[in-house]
Amino acid sequence: RFDKNTEGRPLGFEDMACLSGYTAQEKYKGSYENMVARLSQMIEPDRRRAVLAQLFKSIALSCVLGNGDAHLKNFGLLYPDPSRPADLAPTYDICCTLTYLREDQMALAMNRSKQFPGRAILTHFGRTSCMLTPGQINSILDEISMGVEAAMIELDYYCKQYPEFNVRCGEGMRRVWRTGMRFTIGNG
Repeated sequence: RFDKNTEGRPLGFEDMACLSGYTAQEKYKGSYENMVARLSQMIEPDRRRAVLAQLFKSIALSCVLGNGDAHLKNFGLLYPDPSRPADLAPTYDICCTLTYLREDQMALAMNRSKQFPGRAILTHFGRTSCMLTPGQINSILDEISMGVEAAMIELDYYCKQYPEFNVRCGEGMRRVWRTGMRFTIGNG
């Protein structure tokens, strides 16, 4: 559990729906640009660039994997106590919704659209909203690409071990991930 420290004591956690003043039912409201702007105001200035890079990586990974459920309750801040600076919670609850819902869209808008972005739109988001350089963006996307390629090897192994999973999910995941690698990252 990411919401406990090494001694097992709870950490403070607030998701971005709550921090945006929305109810749980409004978790699909808004855009990634607005979420990043709100979150960046809550992070200490000396940590902001690193946190925004981590947030960009999480959003980009969701785009590549076809996760149409990366909503405001799936991003949040952790803090050891209310008097100490908050930090971004680790990435969590990523699922490949496009495997099951072939016409699914992103949970929040990016560049005024809920369509999964191509590399140019994702890069623009990284530069303008997350304040990243082209080199940082390329490095993050390369890291995601290597991770997805490694995960595909594991997925292939798993599908061979459990043929029923391959028929129900594996082939769909491969299709979505390959499309994400080609369209969002520009690989493949």
